[in-house]
Amino acid sequence: MAKLAIMSALHIALNPFGQSDTECLRELLREDHLEPLLLAGVNAIDFHQPALPFIRVLQKYLPVTYNLGNPAMRLL
Repeated sequence: MAKLAIMSALHIALNPFGQSDTECLRELLREDHLEPLLLAGVNAIDFHQPALPFIRVLQKYLPVTYNLGNPAMRLL
């Protein structure tokens, strides 16, 4: 049975994930057999940078779905 991982209120523009942070997150999810990952309320000043590249990196390793937070929705 799959265990869903949820991260919310990810203000990625203010709290950027570096390569080591992303690798740490991937390892944690792998160790705990958490898959898929739902990023709930991705908030970014510009969704296309840095949020989307972060999501794309994670999607190379596990299924990731996301929904945008209110600030990002106003920008699309």
